[in-house]
Parts: sequence; C-alpha cells; structure tokens
Amino acid sequence: MTEFNLKKQGEARMNPIKFIGVMLFAFSAATMAADDEWPQWRGPIFGGKAVDLSFSPKKGSDIKTIWKKDMGSGYSSISIANQKAVTMFSDGEYDYMIAFDAHTGDEKWRYKIDTTFKGSIDGPISTPVIDKETVYGLGPKGQLFACELKTGKEKWKISLKEFGSKEPNFGWTTSPLVIDDLLICQTGGNNKNAISGIDKNSGEIVWTTGEFAVDYQSPFLATLGGQKQVISVSQNFITGHEPKTGKVIWQFNHEGNWVVIEPVMVGDHQMFINYKYDECMLIDIDVADNYRVSTVWKNRHIKNTENPSVYHKGYIYGYSGQFLTCVDAKTGDRVWRSRQPGDGFLMMVNDKLVTITKKGTLHVADVNGEGYHELSQTKLLEGRGWNPPSYAYGKIFARNYKQIAAVAVGSDVNDQMVVQKRVFGQLPQTKFGQFTSRLASSPNKSEMLERFMRKQPAFPIIEENRYVHVVYRGEVEDLAISGDMIESGENHPLNHVEGTDLYYYSFELVPNAHITYGLLKNYEENITDPLNPHKVPSDSGELSKIAMPQWKKARHLDTPQGPRGEMDRFEFESKILDNKRQITVYKPNGYNENETYPVIYFNDGQQALKLGLVDHTLDNLIGNQIEPVIAVFIENKSWSEIGGKSKDDYVEMIASELIPYIDATYPTKNEASGRAIMGQGTAGFNSIYTALKYPNTFGWAGGQSTRVEDRFGKLLNQLIQESTKNPTTQIYMDWGLYDRRGSTTNRATLNKEIFQLLKRKGFRVAGGEQPTGYDFGNWRTISDHYFRTFFPIQKKTITN
Repeated sequence: MTEFNLKKQGEARMNPIKFIGVMLFAFSAATMAADDEWPQWRGPIFGGKAVDLSFSPKKGSDIKTIWKKDMGSGYSSISIANQKAVTMFSDGEYDYMIAFDAHTGDEKWRYKIDTTFKGSIDGPISTPVIDKETVYGLGPKGQLFACELKTGKEKWKISLKEFGSKEPNFGWTTSPLVIDDLLICQTGGNNKNAISGIDKNSGEIVWTTGEFAVDYQSPFLATLGGQKQVISVSQNFITGHEPKTGKVIWQFNHEGNWVVIEPVMVGDHQMFINYKYDECMLIDIDVADNYRVSTVWKNRHIKNTENPSVYHKGYIYGYSGQFLTCVDAKTGDRVWRSRQPGDGFLMMVNDKLVTITKKGTLHVADVNGEGYHELSQTKLLEGRGWNPPSYAYGKIFARNYKQIAAVAVGSDVNDQMVVQKRVFGQLPQTKFGQFTSRLASSPNKSEMLERFMRKQPAFPIIEENRYVHVVYRGEVEDLAISGDMIESGENHPLNHVEGTDLYYYSFELVPNAHITYGLLKNYEENITDPLNPHKVPSDSGELSKIAMPQWKKARHLDTPQGPRGEMDRFEFESKILDNKRQITVYKPNGYNENETYPVIYFNDGQQALKLGLVDHTLDNLIGNQIEPVIAVFIENKSWSEIGGKSKDDYVEMIASELIPYIDATYPTKNEASGRAIMGQGTAGFNSIYTALKYPNTFGWAGGQSTRVEDRFGKLLNQLIQESTKNPTTQIYMDWGLYDRRGSTTNRATLNKEIFQLLKRKGFRVAGGEQPTGYDFGNWRTISDHYFRTFFPIQKKTITN
C-alpha cells in the first residue's frame, strides 16, 4: 500500500465513508489542549478519560445543574476548549454547529451547515474538534469546514461530494483529527483515498492513502515506540500511519465483521478491539519486532454494542448489550456484570465512572474488580439520546436529542442522589401478589410453593381476566423479561422470592389482548418461557405469546385442510436499482389464465410468508371470505430500499418495472381498483408512501404498526397534505394497543394521528387500534382484516 501526494484539491478523488446509522461520532485529536479541557471526541488523551484531582464525589454527593438548554437532535457529542462548548445539531430545518459559553450556557454563535440531514435520527453525527482558535466539523452531507472559535465565522469549506465521494446511507460521520498542521479524516475509498491529510489552514489535500471502506470508524492518535501515529480503523484492518505523509508503518487484518469498531489503548503497546458483533479481543503490538501484531485473547464478554469502552487500572469497562461489564485486561476474564446504571455511554474522571444513559439519567460510580458501586444519580435530560458525556473545567457536559446541560458534582451529601432502584412487575393487591408476600415470610417455603404450583391450571397465571403473572423456576445469575407490555428495547428484572427458586413478573392487560414476550437469562441468553407452551416466530427468534381469555383465535392461520394455491418463484432484475431479487407469486387454487384477478404486493415478502403465514391466510379465506387474488411477495434487499435513501428508486422500481412485468405475465386486473400494496413496520411505511406517490396505480395501500416516527411521519404527512381533494387511493392501517413505545415516541399514538389526518383529507380509511403488540407474532393474527377490506366477496345480483 503506497501513499501519494495531491498538490491541488481538484486532483483528489474520495470514495464514501460507509456508515449505517444509529450513530457514531469518532476519534479525533487536537494539537493543543489545556489539561482541564475536552477538545475532541473521546477526550484530551482519547480513551474517554479525564484527570481532575478535585473530582472526588462521595456516596450521595449532590449533582448540581449549572446550566441547561433546549437544543435539537443529532448524535454529535460535545467538545470543550477555550471556554467554549461546541456541538452540532438540527432544528428540524437546518443542521448547525453551535457554541455555548462553557460556564453559563449562553449561546455564542451558530454556524449553518446545510439543510437538515434525514437519518436514523435527523441531524449531524460527527463530533467537532477544537484546535486553538479554530473549530473543525464534518456535516452529514460531506461538508468539511473550519470556523473561528470566537465568532463562528467560516474560514474554509470543502465538500467530499466534489471529489467523487458518494453519500453513505446515514451520512458522513467520521470526526476530523488535528495533528500539527494537518486535519486527518478517514474518507473511505478504493483508489488510495481511504484516509486523507488535509491542510488545516486552507482545506487543500496534502496526502491521501489506503484502500478500504469506512463504516463507523475514525482515526485516532497513539504513541507506539515513542513514535506518534495516526491509527486508522476499518471493518477489516487496523493501520498505523506516519502523520505527515500517511505512510503505512504497520497493518493488522483483524478479520472482523462489525461496523462499529472503537479501539481502546491498553497500556503503551496493546489495544482492545470490539472487532465483531459478538466478539472482542486484545492485541499486542511488538514495536521491537517491526510492529508485529499478535492476539493476546479473544472472547465474547463485550459484544453487541456501539458504545466505546474505557480502560482503567487493569480493567476494561464496557457494555455487553445493555449491561455494564468489567473485563480483566490481562486475562480477558469477565470480572462482573451490572444492570446499573442502564444502557448508556461512559467516561472515566480520575477513578470514577460517569455514565449518561440513553434515557437521560446521569450516574457517578466507583468501579473496580469488586463491582459497580453507585455514588450518585440524577435525572438530567428529558427524552432520549445516543451522545456520550464530556468533562472540562470541573463540569460534566451531556446532551441528547432535545437538551444540552452542564453539571457539577459537589461535596454536599443528598440522600436523593443515592441510587434508587426501581421495582417492576409487582401487583401486591392481586391474589398472586398476596401469595408471594406470604411465601416470603413462610417457614416452609418449599412445601408452600410446590403446593401452589400444583394447583395452577396453566402458565402464565391469569387472574380476573386482566392480571398476568409470568412465573419461572430455577437457579439463575440474572433473569429479565422483555415484550409488548413494556417499553421497546427495555428488559426488566424478574422479582425473586428469597429462599426459593421462584422468579415472577406481573402486569395487567385488557381481557382480549394478544402479546408476545421473551426472557433474558444470565444477561445474554434469550429464551422462551419454559412454563408457557405457546410460541410464535419473530424477526429475532422464537417468542412466547399470551392470548387473554377473550381473545378470538385466528383460525385463518390454521394449516389449510383443502386444496392450496401454487407458488411461482423467479429472479427479477431491476435496471433502476441495478440489482436482482427473488419474487414469489401466489396463484389461488383454481387459477385460470382466462380469468382476471386482483393483485396484492407485499413489501418484505419473505417475512410476510415465513413469519406472517400469508399463504395460509389466503388459502383459508379465498372463496370463503375473500375473492380469489394473486399475491406478489417482494424480497427485501436492504433497509435503504424501504426506508432509507434508496426508497424513491425502490418505489419507482415497483411502479415502473415490477407491476408492468406482473401484468404482462399474469391475468391481473390492470387497473388501480384491482391493485393493493401491503407491509408491516418500515415496510408498511413504504407501502403507504408508494401508493401516495403513485395515486393512480394502487386502489388500496396498507400498513400494520406503520413506522411513522420522525422523518417517516413527516414524509407521509407532507404527501397526504399535498393530495388531491378527492383522493382515489384507500388506506388501511392497524396498530397495537401494546405497540412500540418509549421515552420519545408512541407508535400507537402516531399511527392514530396519521389515520385521522387521512380521514380529514378525504381518504377512505379502514382499520384502527387492535389489542395486540408488535411483530409478526401479533400482526399475522389480524391479517384477515385487511384481506377482507381489500378483496371482499362480491354479492352477485340474482335476476329472473
């Protein structure tokens, strides 16, 4: 691998930084920074650490908010230097870089980057880097720029797009790195342009080198063998570069497959790498042996996370899924795991671990080989965020999608600041709750429990047609539950009756509810409820289900007993998308090429068949409740096609390529009134979006638990508002009473709002709220609703 110099900016060619989403920010390095500042991503010396000997909180230490401001969305974290706190955000219309007085929170200036980037969360993703009196930023649309730190005035600006770089699905994310007179940026490309050195004063390319894609990785600065090196990270390689020229000093193929790799230096010649989705490792870089790289250990103790880990005094602290985990850096052995403080982002100040959770709570703790010992916590920010904290001038700086704040941890003790553990899943007023209370104080727990269990006719225990008690027996380290009855992405620990092997979780449902749930055993093993015989498949594996006493069984899902329809399968090539996909066509029993049939298209068709059992439903309903219909199941090639930047090309593919092909191949009703399109979740959004974009193509469009959060809802809202006075497209939407919900969104409420808007705009609508949850285990139980809406059996008029 060789580097080459480019004297003119116009000679540079850069391929995209490939980046998918949820976050990340990136490593960066400032040339000059005071000891008490945090001028870049991951802190003054990288690794998410700061040193301030005055920071010495005790148990119950008061956390005082110095200032707090409302601010818009984005993943960017906060850089602090020269008395300024700088980050990037979106106000919903434009993306900005903004500077606050670090001590008062007064806004000093804001620099308009571009119109708002519509990503997984709207707004910028990269973190600015402050170098003396200049701050550098990279916008999600590829705008690399420099501004005066004092005024926000632009010094220079270039666009990666001008160099031939293609915008990644979720925008550019890598944060620039300042070393002496260069601004280093991982640009990602296959033409010796994967990482570039840029004159920080002019924006001109000085050198560029490397051939690898970049996902969620960015360069950082390390010193190996007394030599400063730029460390670039890709999905396959870790490389050490000479900062002035980009020359490769060493390279290691870690053979990973994870796009969110955040290396952490361990000592002066070892590096921790979360190189795979489900595996991590420690490597040793032997400087004396020509930078030979060897693996010290590999294991699965830190995995399934986008959160950077922290190394401190022989231990690596990081998230494994949602659980804080401590690993012995020397041996790789897991030392402990903790549910506290909850899923979030870490930094270390002196010997104290500081965490801002995704729900906005701030936690300060002692950590060591003995465990996690919380000192103080407070609810700091409203809403949700994926932004790590920063530390400078004796203050903790934190932000999320709605707010930014600075706090100080004092020496005064406040009992309310001590960890308050929340209790979930208890209904003491119920008969079961009263039983567990008696059991806890019984001198004969084992006999009392066995007698109780033998009396139960079924599990989970359902009381008064509304109270549900999930019960587990066994010895476990930890046991939690997740499901439609709690917030999406959350899991709650089951309650344990001391002195027994009984664990339980209680909650209330409406009498005709249908939901799914699962258990998480020992922090990482997903299992179904062993006592519940009723299982359903889902995107993430098998789940247990609860059908309350008044729920009506979905007979249309039964294995058909009579004749069945036939399936055609073929590969379909799209010139618009420049790809191929599998198409499955269902032809009803009794199919006759001399007749014409209405047709329904399914986005994410593989899942509709595999998990939704749509073919069962068609076989059971046709001729009984609906007329014969042809169904076209479209393979989903990528999320980008149904919800990302390729969605408009995908929609055009359906309307301009696939439909004409199907109409020419099968005897379909070649008119909008005989054509429908359907989907679930994001695929449901795409179905309604497609029909609104092509109102004369589809007579019906439908979505179950349609994704209408954030930009998805905004897009549908805009199309609905722009629709004609008498729209011809008819819309079906259903959503669950126990649908996806969290601290910042409620899919049931948002679906209801879109549903009502459609009605006000004159659309014919059908569907509504159902007593169900999310996922195919629920959606398929009511799939007969939209089929009967789209294709009811027409009553024949009898004439004499």
